[in-house]
Amino acid sequence: MSKMADVNTNLGTTLKVTVTGGGPVGLSFALLLESLMGSKVAIKVYDGRWTQEGARIVWKGEEQENARRQQVVTIQSRQYLRLPKEVRDRVFQEGCYSEMWPKGPDSIRGYGPRNVRIAHFEDKLLELANEKKESIQLIPLRFDPEDRRDEIKSQHALVICEGAQSYTRDYFAEKFGSADKSMYSLEGDHVQDVILGLRVKSDLPDPMAVLLTVTQNRFLLNSLRGDGFLNMRLTDEEVEEVFGIDLKSKKFRDCIQSSPCVMEHTEKPGEFKSTTYSTLFLPAMLREGSPLWTRIQGGLKLFQIKEENLSAVTAFRLAMVHRPRFTAQLYPPTQKTPGTFGFLLGDAANAIHFWPGRGLNSGIASAISLARCLKLNWRDKGFREADFTRHEGLMAMLQYRHKSRAWRTMVTTDSNGNPCAIKNKIKQGIVESENGKFNKDSDIDELMSRLSQIRSRLKQRISGLPSDNTLRQHLRELDPQTLRTLVVSGSWDTFSVGGEEVEVDLLFSDPDSVGGEEVDVDLLFSDPDLPVPPERKQAGKVLAGLTARILVGVALAVGLYYLIPTLGGELSDSLHNIIDELLVQVTL
Repeated sequence: MSKMADVNTNLGTTLKVTVTGGGPVGLSFALLLESLMGSKVAIKVYDGRWTQEGARIVWKGEEQENARRQQVVTIQSRQYLRLPKEVRDRVFQEGCYSEMWPKGPDSIRGYGPRNVRIAHFEDKLLELANEKKESIQLIPLRFDPEDRRDEIKSQHALVICEGAQSYTRDYFAEKFGSADKSMYSLEGDHVQDVILGLRVKSDLPDPMAVLLTVTQNRFLLNSLRGDGFLNMRLTDEEVEEVFGIDLKSKKFRDCIQSSPCVMEHTEKPGEFKSTTYSTLFLPAMLREGSPLWTRIQGGLKLFQIKEENLSAVTAFRLAMVHRPRFTAQLYPPTQKTPGTFGFLLGDAANAIHFWPGRGLNSGIASAISLARCLKLNWRDKGFREADFTRHEGLMAMLQYRHKSRAWRTMVTTDSNGNPCAIKNKIKQGIVESENGKFNKDSDIDELMSRLSQIRSRLKQRISGLPSDNTLRQHLRELDPQTLRTLVVSGSWDTFSVGGEEVEVDLLFSDPDSVGGEEVDVDLLFSDPDLPVPPERKQAGKVLAGLTARILVGVALAVGLYYLIPTLGGELSDSLHNIIDELLVQVTL
């Protein structure tokens, strides 16, 4: 053994991990790792959005210029059932979540997806992390990799969870490589969506809201018993209207920030004001003088939302890139340092268009994978590249699966099969309606056809779906421009985005499963030409013999079942006894 190896072996037996970013993914990872390793791990979590309040770390509020995220997110059971039980118990308290969406391929163990408000999820995670002081240190500061260089070198792992605009990831760009926009571009232009987020209270029941949402690509309602956000996909021309105005300085301000401001409804009708920038949302002030505001009202009517139940407006830009890697050695080991590996998790790794509802799910899956990987490969000393082969592979799987799905919610094809951005199809619908190129009855018929087909697919998974009469009457109340836009935007491409989901358990076994044995990687793809080991060959013979006994026994039992009615008396009773004995033998 080399002198360097001797030194590194004696650097300590505690796994040292620093987490940058204490949002849902960063805190989920910290709590997952603590639940797996207990006192064998020391975790530091940094976040500048926190503050000290007595002995506890809490989230800053609006008065400290921190706008909490009130959006509702959908978490699939494949993810939330892998979180520690104490996390699930805190987050999914009665009244704090709903089950709006139907079960699907990402639903496991009979549990469906759950809707929860992001701020509530963050609150409960931080509350629980405060109780883990022996293993988790919460630091209410923005992490600076330059200032913390010596600290990073003393850690075994730096886990970067700062979101899509991660400063720490960009600081180590030479280690993680450059992002590629070309895969998510059309004719050389990087496709970006701007979404207007409207905080609302809808009077529609969830089943009808789901049906109306998946029938088109202009509006998406995700809520907690009707209270949530109505998201509106904007055209490039509509983006030009999304401005705030400062009445004192008479200056305009772009409302689409990297950290978007939230404009709250004031006591004055139609006034939405940003407490951060003291600006007013211009389209609401112009009312009918703003084409965008008129279209917003059409979306509110689609989901039966009264204007007084629109309480806030925000806007954000969405785009995707392909990342070459998610794991990198940031600093090599020395006689005094263990060697530090860096990891990208959450949006810092894979920022995903939220329309199909998989962004946070991908982040949680990446946190589960890394926590299990660190636990599996910790040997009371530093790591090596090979230790993270499975985790890096799983991150690539998540990127491929979720970004491929999300891309389908950004682009579609025209009548000639050429790809085009959905926002441009929406623009087409607006232009056609303005030029009178529409037929309201035909557009209603088209939407009814879609609604009927989608309802037939969902009826086994969602109860209380509306009737044709209810849907047709509802559509007739919408204006022609809204109807035309809904038709041209197209329905969700559920066939293309469906299919197999990424399963962490295939690469890292669930520590709570019976036995806790490692998963055989042959479960992914078996090699038909690989020689079968003797022990497996013997197991196969036993299984084949058992199967043959079962089939023969069932065949005899079925045959005798049809023969018995033709007989009578003691003979019939005797045959009943024979069948019982056969079934006993089959199960031995």
